[in-house]
Amino acid sequence: MIQGEDKSSVGRTRKAEPGGSTVHFMAGIAALAGLFFGYDTGVISGAILFIKDQYALFSGLEEIVVSVVLVGVGSFTAPLYISEVSPANVRGALVSFNQLAITCGIVFSYIIDYSLSGHQGWRWMFAAGIIPAIV
Repeated sequence: MIQGEDKSSVGRTRKAEPGGSTVHFMAGIAALAGLFFGYDTGVISGAILFIKDQYALFSGLEEIVVSVVLVGVGSFTAPLYISEVSPANVRGALVSFNQLAITCGIVFSYIIDYSLSGHQGWRWMFAAGIIPAIV
């Protein structure tokens, strides 16, 4: 027996303890990145219809515009951060929460897109994303 070793813990693996409210708070903040990522994804899909007409974008340039807006590290940094700060026993649930936030962001942006599409208000579609950032 190694000196100072606790016999009660020999041969047992310790179950990761949830970090309590701190882990959930950090995961919630990180999941906001998922919400904004989903919102941005949905907004560009609604706004590109008006942007391509206004700026006479051909399909290649349209792809570049959409790629510049959509490609970002936000799609993987938030889930990676959540998985790194979360204990093993709640990691999957908290990372899944980020995916739910992305989906909610997309649905929310589609509602905004639909409500502003009659006015061709693609600028307002993007501007609506500023409100949560200010709050």
